[in-house]
Parts: sequence; structure tokens; C-alpha cells
Amino acid sequence: MIRPDGVPLKTAPASRSMMVDGTLCESVDMMVSCGFDGGARDAYSVCNTEVAPMPTTIRLDDDTLARLDAVAASSSSTRSAVIKDAVEQYLEYDAWFRQQVAVGQQASRNGDVVAHDEAKARIRALGVHVD
Repeated sequence: MIRPDGVPLKTAPASRSMMVDGTLCESVDMMVSCGFDGGARDAYSVCNTEVAPMPTTIRLDDDTLARLDAVAASSSSTRSAVIKDAVEQYLEYDAWFRQQVAVGQQASRNGDVVAHDEAKARIRALGVHVD
């Protein structure tokens, strides 16, 4: 493995993901030593130093904050955990949605489309009233 700046990477066992000399070490089983001369000692000691997540501030109105607290309390969780989960779910959905839009755009470019009247007929066949 080579870093973007050309420095060879060495690996060593570790248990956390973190930044090491500007490189994100994401593997749970193997962490990356970013070219330190000390070999395994540097890889182990540097890569086992946990990096705190970046704090983010959001402003919520009182009603939203109360609803957030209710969800956290009902799930024996914290505000932070509920917000983190909601953001992760949103980002997963957003990635899926964007991929589906790209699929639809490609289908349209390929001419794989249904005329408006045909789409309405298909919806009516499902038992849905369409004007």
C-alpha cells in the first residue's frame, strides 16, 4: 500500500479506526503505520491512539428538542445517539435515492420509458383511482 503522497504503508494489528499522520486508518483488524521508521512499535502505538469525532452544533426549536428527548428517553439512549442514528439513516437513504435517480435517468436516455396514458392504465389496473 502507498499513501497519496507516495510514502509506503506498513500494517500492524490494532482495534480502532483513526487518523494517523493525516491518513484515515479504517480497518478494524489492521491499522496503517504511515511510514514511521520504528516499524511495528510505531504502528501499534500511533494507531492505537483514539481520535475524537468532530463536534457539530445544530439549533433546534423547543418542540423538536422535546420530541428528540422523548425518543432518546423511550429508547434509553442519548440525544447525541439519536441524532447520529437519524443522520446515518438519512445519508443512507440519500445515497440510495441518488442512485435510483441515476438509474431512472439512464433508463430515460436509453428510451426505456412508459407513455403517460400507459402509466395511468397500469396504475388503474392496481385498483387505484387516477384522474
